[in-house]
Amino acid sequence: MRLIGGNISDTPVKEIGDGSAFSVGGAAGAPALVEIGTVPAAGSALTNIDHAVSGWMGNGQYYNNSGTVKWSDNSFGLFWIAAGSPFELFYCHVQTNADGTFASEGSVVDLSGDSVGGGSGMGFAYATIDVKKISASRVIVSVFRLDSNYGAEDLVYDLNGDTLTEHGSVFDHGASGWNASQSGSCKWVALKDADHGVSFWTDSSGQTTFHGTPIHVTTSKTAGTTVARTCSYKESSAGLAFTDNTGQIWTLCAQSSAGGNTLHEWTVSTGATPSVAVSAGYSGWQRIIGAALGSSGPVQSDGGFDGGGGLGAALINRNDIERGRFIAPTGIASVGVFGGVTTNNSFTFPVGLMGVNGTDWGDFNDNSKIVEFSYDDATYWGRYALVNQKNSNDIFFSPFNFNWSTYSYVLSDVGDLPNATVDVTIRRQDVWAVLKGSDSATNLCVIFQEDTGSDIRYLNVPFTV
Repeated sequence: MRLIGGNISDTPVKEIGDGSAFSVGGAAGAPALVEIGTVPAAGSALTNIDHAVSGWMGNGQYYNNSGTVKWSDNSFGLFWIAAGSPFELFYCHVQTNADGTFASEGSVVDLSGDSVGGGSGMGFAYATIDVKKISASRVIVSVFRLDSNYGAEDLVYDLNGDTLTEHGSVFDHGASGWNASQSGSCKWVALKDADHGVSFWTDSSGQTTFHGTPIHVTTSKTAGTTVARTCSYKESSAGLAFTDNTGQIWTLCAQSSAGGNTLHEWTVSTGATPSVAVSAGYSGWQRIIGAALGSSGPVQSDGGFDGGGGLGAALINRNDIERGRFIAPTGIASVGVFGGVTTNNSFTFPVGLMGVNGTDWGDFNDNSKIVEFSYDDATYWGRYALVNQKNSNDIFFSPFNFNWSTYSYVLSDVGDLPNATVDVTIRRQDVWAVLKGSDSATNLCVIFQEDTGSDIRYLNVPFTV
């Protein structure tokens, strides 16, 4: 059945076709949906990771402070700030088997002593942590420091077996990067190239201003002039940054309001002392994303300098149709699409049709993730699954297909859902990471925090592409 679609500004005609897929906007030539196998009822304990990363803010909201990179096939690095004081920064090397199932965890490494604050504490309940992969063996970790010398810091590390070696000195941005209020504290970082990037942070000016400091991330670690960006509604609870395939840097605030430009593009000029300029913002995107409440979330971009791919992502960017085009979780169980720099418009679509929130898929958007299983650059079809959760209950996996050129999408029939755990006690921020070991993997390894304590577990979730 041919279905009608086309421009991003159009309202697609929706029809139910043959089989178990619901198609919108035309699905000619669409691949089969990924099939999620039997999801384990409960997770298996991780023995070395014994710090809660998700905590309660005290205002009915939860936060999550973690970041993950994929070093190489079946090799992952997990970074997190413990939820309990003194909010120390930790790292653990996690490996998967050839089929993607969990294999091993390394010893936990306390990185807090590398801070200018001397390990007195990093981060806090309203702050974010952001980790970006510089190369196959190097990352930059962006955090707030909570001690008598409140500040913002960027630390660079090199992979050293199961541990890390600090690269050069800590990049300390001083006390200006602190915002001790419920308006939120963003700490993001993005890279122009292997040596240059922008460190993003908020200060005490409140919800409407965040800052970008151009930095030389290696060797001399010099900084250029900080640029402030004001918008009608900043974030109040995190967001993210990514790099497109031209080296342009993008920031996306987690929340928005009518009239607010929450999507900005930053241009870095390289050199011994780098500089940065920022766009007025793109008004075509004004949506709440799944990276919220202290979880910046991994990003995936064909521009690189992301989490390394193979991760459940808070945003996936592709530029082969139009620069800046991306998809991201938005709403309880929906996906948002931004058309790119020229289109400057967006729409959302659900992950299923005629289902029930909390029954057929999770009922919370916070910390939702999209996993990419395959992408065909000849047809522009990608195969995905949305991972979200039900508050105080299960983790859900909802397959969908999306065409990056035509905006067509294919959804699972409700009869094929849910794919979910049945005996997990989880809150809306408690999924730490979704790991896809390699292109040949047949399982996802999902790391999450059980209940309210330090019980960190993993699930091996089978799938068929």
